[in-house]
Amino acid sequence: MSDSFVEQRREEVIDILTDAFSRDIIGTEQYELRVEEANRRNSVEELNQLVSDVQGLGGGSTALQRYPDPGMQTVRSIFSSQQMDGDWLVHDHVQVNSVFGSTTLDLRRPVLGPLTTITLTAVLGDVKIIVPRGVKVTVDVTPVLGEVKRQNEDQKLLQQVKGFISSFLGEGNEIEPVNPHSHPAARVQVSGQAILGSVYIITKR
Repeated sequence: MSDSFVEQRREEVIDILTDAFSRDIIGTEQYELRVEEANRRNSVEELNQLVSDVQGLGGGSTALQRYPDPGMQTVRSIFSSQQMDGDWLVHDHVQVNSVFGSTTLDLRRPVLGPLTTITLTAVLGDVKIIVPRGVKVTVDVTPVLGEVKRQNEDQKLLQQVKGFISSFLGEGNEIEPVNPHSHPAARVQVSGQAILGSVYIITKR
């Protein structure tokens, strides 16, 4: 993690704390203590901890980041393809229907809350879910004459399971999510079924 990235996050954290103080979300003592801590800490993870209880609050401030709202958004690929990238995540639950189609969900740029739930149905189609390193992924998918694969950032196959699987993925060295505003303990839960289709969990920087 570069020093410039840590310094940028330090400034953002102090902005978030200042905004929270101005809104009476935290008091004077907490504000002063946290700003002092922000100037001492030297990693994004440590800085994120200082605002984990306030950065999902607030209204229209640009400094005070919001996690995705509770609710469901739907992504459909019927005889077509869709690629969701950039800051596309609006709700914390995503319903994916890929029928004779291809769907890619890229979770590297959106702000992730503590839990992002993805429910999918792939029928003669495929669903690719790209997650940043350090985000834990729980998978409970039932392939019916289909497949579920886990790939690392170099696209090398790490795991292939045919039949019913329920495994915990994403263990290893913790590296910050690409979007530094994400919840420090962000995780993704994937469930559903792949009928003559494929599901890929791809970890990238």
